[in-house]
Amino acid sequence: MTTAPSFTITPPTDLLRTHPHIKGMADRISTAYEKHLLVEEKHLQAMGQALWDALMLGDSLELAKQASGQQVLPIIIASADAAILTLPWETLYHPTYGFLGREAGFSLSRRNLTVSAALPALQREPLRVLLFTSLPDNLSELERLDVEAEQAAVQEALMEQERLGEIVLEMPDDGRLDTLRDTLQQFQPHLVYLSGHGNFTHEHHNQRAYGSFLFEDALGRGQLVAENELVACFQNTRVQLLVMSACLSAKQHPDYPHNGLSAALYRVGIPHVIGMRESVFDKAGIQFAKALLLKLGKHSTVDVALQHARAAITQPFKEAGGYRDSNNPLRTEASYGQWCLPQLLSHDLQQGLVDWGFTPQPKSQNELKTLMGQVSVPEKFRGRRRELRQWQNRLRDKTANSLLITGVGGMGKTSLAYKLLQGLHKDGYQTFSFSLRPEHDWQSILLDMELELSEDEKAYKKYQILQSKGLDEAKQAEYFLKFLLTLYDGKLALFFDNLESVQDGQYPHAITDPTLQHWLQAAQSLTRQGLKLILTSRWRLPGWADAEHYPLGKPVYGDYVAMVRLQGLPLQGKRLQTAYETLGGNFRALEFFAKATQGMSAQEEHEFTASLGKAAAESQTDMALAKVVELRSSEEIALLHRLLAYQTTVPLLGVEIVGEPLTPCPSPSRGEGSKSETMDTVLQRLLAVSLVEQYANPHTQQTKYQLAPLVRSWLLANGAPEPDQPLLQKAANFLLWELEERQNTTWEHILATHAALLAANLTEQGQRLVLDWIIEPLNRAGMYRTLLDDWLPPLAEADNQQIKGEALGQIGKQYLHIGQYDTALDFLKKSLAITQEIGDKYGEG
Repeated sequence: MTTAPSFTITPPTDLLRTHPHIKGMADRISTAYEKHLLVEEKHLQAMGQALWDALMLGDSLELAKQASGQQVLPIIIASADAAILTLPWETLYHPTYGFLGREAGFSLSRRNLTVSAALPALQREPLRVLLFTSLPDNLSELERLDVEAEQAAVQEALMEQERLGEIVLEMPDDGRLDTLRDTLQQFQPHLVYLSGHGNFTHEHHNQRAYGSFLFEDALGRGQLVAENELVACFQNTRVQLLVMSACLSAKQHPDYPHNGLSAALYRVGIPHVIGMRESVFDKAGIQFAKALLLKLGKHSTVDVALQHARAAITQPFKEAGGYRDSNNPLRTEASYGQWCLPQLLSHDLQQGLVDWGFTPQPKSQNELKTLMGQVSVPEKFRGRRRELRQWQNRLRDKTANSLLITGVGGMGKTSLAYKLLQGLHKDGYQTFSFSLRPEHDWQSILLDMELELSEDEKAYKKYQILQSKGLDEAKQAEYFLKFLLTLYDGKLALFFDNLESVQDGQYPHAITDPTLQHWLQAAQSLTRQGLKLILTSRWRLPGWADAEHYPLGKPVYGDYVAMVRLQGLPLQGKRLQTAYETLGGNFRALEFFAKATQGMSAQEEHEFTASLGKAAAESQTDMALAKVVELRSSEEIALLHRLLAYQTTVPLLGVEIVGEPLTPCPSPSRGEGSKSETMDTVLQRLLAVSLVEQYANPHTQQTKYQLAPLVRSWLLANGAPEPDQPLLQKAANFLLWELEERQNTTWEHILATHAALLAANLTEQGQRLVLDWIIEPLNRAGMYRTLLDDWLPPLAEADNQQIKGEALGQIGKQYLHIGQYDTALDFLKKSLAITQEIGDKYGEG
């Protein structure tokens, strides 16, 4: 909607002297809000009429409105007097038009004539929105805000524009001042929505007044931050609009014209500042947020969006119930007087939030994943804010040094653990992550850890001496972790994911891998010395302490909305709420549900949802996944089966290597005869339904692909053919090519290639890889015993005499390093004999 030239009202400077009753009326209304007393429309109308009568504007407004036609007429209250600006101008009541602060044909804002500041230039780019909420743990039940509901409302309001690429929304996981400061600088938002508790202090004895905002401290407790410190956070930013959904955030004392949160932040040069003049109720704030941001997301000007939001909270609680004290009818009714509390201070109403003249890029539905060791995690964490803070604090203050997160698959156990590990990493911890899924060799991470320990030559030699004494596996694990804990100054964190893969399916779900059991016991014994241990499983471990066990339940609805928003899933409104209730908040099931129901009629979706509702929680994800696979083309099924050949991520070329020529497989729904498509097209279709995951390589920026772990397990459990040897050999040779061509020389890739070569029965190539790529780094690290025990013995029995000769020579060198000279000499002689024999044969040729 367009706006007409503004109608500026400059109240006379003697208004309060000539109309002293106005201040008394304003004070009484302010007190009523402060004490949560009943504020009725008639009270607001009386206040607004008194203000209008005092202005003595005659018919000037009618003439201006007539001239504006169908356009919105912006009304600006402009004054240099703080006492006048503190009056409740939003209640301004016209005898014909009614409340000018909420009627659709007008907008109402304020301007301080004593303030002039350079405004940030508009950027031609998507609107960046920062939703920052603070909810300290030490608030009383009545003081607690419904942060999750507010976040859900904001996300729903902006979801469509974000999907189209017009908006980017950021929601930090905590409410600390440092987090706000860092996010303002790194994210550079255009719109900041600050939600929490505000305060206003008038110190008579110190002759000062100031506003403050309640942030969270490092432990999640409340920390009041005064306006001057908050103002400093907004220096060197591009913020065009700051909305403070906090009580008293627009409060100001007339004797101190520069004070108050809104006034102070307005003075720093933020073009538009919205605050709350008095105490605002929780549900009013939630509805206000949704209405305001919905309008702003559709390119509305700030003043018009605010007018719309005020109207939206005229009677915000008729369906949702009233104030928290729902047994008190007066408080329920008092909720209806909230609409006039939001106040806008604006330097220039024509200043937008961004220049919308850019070409938006629609958001991809293919979520990027990242690898944490062997563990696949979403690039962005979704919700679980309260659980996250609870356990971050407990791990930080050492009231808990270990944590077992349990729950059905798809509830976000790994994501929560990953976020906790990120917090520990920021606190200086060295972290190692193990995946216990069948396709992963968890012990390869132990080799990474040993390489790290070898950096401390003195400690590593001590460990090697202990190894040589023939200690049992449990003691070796304990000593190894002790040395590593010392190396990192007591800051070591271990993460074991998907423990159910190595647990007995029957109660009490004991660990079935003896070696892993030794390592877990060793890690647990060292938690008293500071080691942090985090585990995820579907089942609780036998004897695990209650205090360090967290059964992960249903997430809040806002977390579900966040997932839909981040992945651009085609669900919203009633459909999303139904899915949330039916699936019990399961994230993974929702992902497949959204893909499975694409293209279904309303009746088909209803029947499918009903069948899911009757299934057990453990089965719902499999049912949704089965429906997604059923709808795939024969070529898509064929590629899924071929990707089983890889146990690691590969670039598009690797997909093409195993995929070509793509022979269609029978598809349950489409049958044979689908038209041949390019490999990239087929891959993109699998990505779009979350059957394949894509990963961003942080070093090369190259995108890599892999079957989703859950999909791999499901395919093999539901009749997909195991990859044959020719296919495994194609896959292994591609990984080897990547290594030899220096496309990927990471330690993880070297180990994955070695495992792939052995799985494909390419034994000789696997042995050659050990000689060319593994021995040198382990040798350099002083890991002579590891080479002698694990890597070189199989090579000493090689059929290829050249490999055997080199291996025997390497064994001799390792014994030299550890001082066993006679043994070393014996192996070196054997190596020399083979080398001479090979040389003689070459000579004969």
